[in-house]
Amino acid sequence: MPRIRVRGFFNQIMKNTASDITKRLFNRHYKQKKIDPKLPDARFRSAVARYFLKGRSLDLGAGDGRHVLFLASKGYEVVAVDFSRVAANHLRKHVRNQGDVKNVQVKIADIRETIPSVFSNIYTNYTLHFLPKTEWMKVIRKMQKQTCPGGVNLIEDFSESPSGNVPKKGYAYIQSKDLQDLYKAWDVLRSSPLKVKTMVPNGRGGFRKAESFFFVARKPR
Repeated sequence: MPRIRVRGFFNQIMKNTASDITKRLFNRHYKQKKIDPKLPDARFRSAVARYFLKGRSLDLGAGDGRHVLFLASKGYEVVAVDFSRVAANHLRKHVRNQGDVKNVQVKIADIRETIPSVFSNIYTNYTLHFLPKTEWMKVIRKMQKQTCPGGVNLIEDFSESPSGNVPKKGYAYIQSKDLQDLYKAWDVLRSSPLKVKTMVPNGRGGFRKAESFFFVARKPR
């Protein structure tokens, strides 16, 4: 199977909104990706320690599951949702390999579908930017609705294109004002701009950096 060039992968995803096409691209991406359940970055681990409630957590766009496995290792029950069959199988393999992790449920589903339950914590990492603005707003509203009183939402994502392209019509990256409006009735615990390294080569032997954000809010009790 020919290897997908990373810039080409992002461009293909942003050009193809039909779920079957996008699903095939992600399945192909995960088939080529090394299975490596490394720890999440320090800001996620810190947010879990400071803000998350003990209870059920929902990962929207779990990929092959490093955030899921970290939470499960801390005693959280986690429902992991991703529409890539390959990513889900990778995560199931991680769970089997770790042996002591028994509290993970993996669902192959689109994050826009409703997972019928209420959760203490719902989070999504670098997933919403693949959706049109109207769709990611619906996902965030579902996150809010399915969070228990006192529960937490965590969103980390790009606020500009990781590949440097102009978003096509109907697409817009999440901005600070969007989150302020959507979470105006919630207690905002953290809202930080970031400059993160992407997987997109910069043409100078390194990787492009893109503006992003890290946002955590608590639902009123």
